[in-house]
Order: sequence, then structure tokens, then C-alpha cells
Amino acid sequence: RVLKYVEVPSKGMRKNVIENPILLSECISEAAKAVEEGTGLEVRKVILGIGGANIRSKTKNIRLSFNEEKIITDEDIASLFLTAEKELKGKGEQVLESEIYNIRVNNSGIVKNPVGLTGRELQGDIHLIFVNEAEVDELTEVVNRAKIEVDSIVLNPYASAKATLLEEDKNMGVALIDIGEGTTDIIIYKNNKLIYAKSLPLGGMHYVSDLEYIFSIPKSDAQEIIRQIGELKDKQDFNFPVNGNKYISIGNIRKVIDARTGDLVTFIKKTIEESGFTGYLGKGIYLTGGATKMDEIFEGVKSNLGYSVKRVLPVQLAGL
Repeated sequence: RVLKYVEVPSKGMRKNVIENPILLSECISEAAKAVEEGTGLEVRKVILGIGGANIRSKTKNIRLSFNEEKIITDEDIASLFLTAEKELKGKGEQVLESEIYNIRVNNSGIVKNPVGLTGRELQGDIHLIFVNEAEVDELTEVVNRAKIEVDSIVLNPYASAKATLLEEDKNMGVALIDIGEGTTDIIIYKNNKLIYAKSLPLGGMHYVSDLEYIFSIPKSDAQEIIRQIGELKDKQDFNFPVNGNKYISIGNIRKVIDARTGDLVTFIKKTIEESGFTGYLGKGIYLTGGATKMDEIFEGVKSNLGYSVKRVLPVQLAGL
């Protein structure tokens, strides 16, 4: 049950990169204090979400051969993961999420669970998601400075998937695109397995900064345009008043938005191609995240991907 929800302005962090750890720590303390005042409880631990461009998704087929026929055990499955980690892990990386699929015993057909079967060879495709150890350590230190302990770490798109996807979606194949304020996260599932994940430092804030830069207007005006444009989706002729006596046509605004959405579409297409599962997404593409509330972004993605595209919301939690 959700007891309290708190959101505070972020300081000391930009595009998932810590610029001022002291300021960021103060923001965490501010949020924790607001939760404590609203619930009468003490905040001692947090689950830390990790995202950003430093996420690396790697997959490799790993084989184990035995001297004689033996019963496959959980320890043998663990050995597949350990072997994959040794071969795929780069310097300064740590495993955040792991998955195994296409499991075979003695070159047989694919089996769901090999434990208990007898064979001389075990193989499977091991998928590991890595993050930078230094980045995790830096974030943990920031939280600890706020006198809070990090209980566990979770991949942001994995958390989004747990909050929005049904088992049927994960089985049939789906790419979940979470377009947030500063980043866009993609996570792909097939046969209920996490098969690929990637992040791009591009989100809703970049639409605002594009308008600021191209039209030389204050950030407040750009934010107001983004807020209003969804209410004007049926209008072709409208001029936004900005910065005194200056006006910008809705057509020019949409051109800027479409250009940035084009970057998003390119990233999504490239990520699906990299995963090797083009054509296997039976449920198509789901969009979630705050920026997808903008119809211009949703329609731009929907009309340019060649997949079924729909918006999804998190499951309802008691108290939220």
C-alpha cells in the first residue's frame, strides 16, 4: 500500500549524471523529510532506480559439457550465468539484471526448465544487463550522505515493466518505451523473458530546450507551450504569444516537436533491430512515462514505427 507520494525539484543531477552530489543529497533529504512528516514513519532504506545511457545489454550462448551423463541441477544453471559474466563483463561493470532463454540439453529442443533432466551437455542464451560500478557507488554515496541506506538497486525500465505489463504481454512479445523527463528507456520481452534493454538521454525536457533555443524564448514560455499544445490538437491556425509582443505559429511548434520525435523513432527502431527480435513482438509497442501524455509525441511515434502502438498506465496501487 502506498502511504505517501512526494516529488521534489531535482538539483545537482543533469541527464542522469551527478554534477553536485551535495545538492542532490539535500534533495533526497528534503523528500525523505516530507514523507516522514506525512506518515509519522522514519525513512531508513530506499530502492535505488538506475537508468541512463550507461546501461549495457549483452547476450551470449554458453555451453557446459560434462564427463558423463548427469542430472542437471540448479548449480549447473548458476555455472552458465557465472561463465557468461566472466566472458561478457567489462572493466568497472556490475550485473544488474540477468535472464536465460533457449535452454537445451544434449542439443535437444528448447526446454523451459532443465533441472532434473539427464544429459552430457547444457546450453542456453544468457542475457546480462550491466551498469557502471562507479556510477552505482556514487549514487549510493549520495543517498548515504542523506543518512539513508540503499536496500537494493533496480533497473528503471525493469521497474516500469513490472508496473505496466501483464504476463500475456511479456509472453507474446512487447517493447515497452518509457519516455521520461530526461531519458527514454526501452525494455523488450518475449516468452516472458527480458531479452533486451537500452536507455537514451532524451526525454520531455529536450522538447522544452528545443523550443527555448530555436525560438529564443524563456524556459517558462516553452513549458507553457508544451502544456497548451495538447489542448489545441485540432487547431491548424494558432499563434502562441511569447516574450512580450512576439508570436509563434502552432505549425512551426509542431515542426520542432516532430523533428525531436524523429530522433526518438530512430532510437526505438535501432534498439529493436539490435535486439534481434524484429517481427517477434506480438503485442507491438507500449508507451508509458510522463512525456507520452503529449499527443504530438504519441502520434509521431505511432505513425512511424510500423507496429501496433498504444499507451499504458501503471497498475493501480492502494493509496496512490
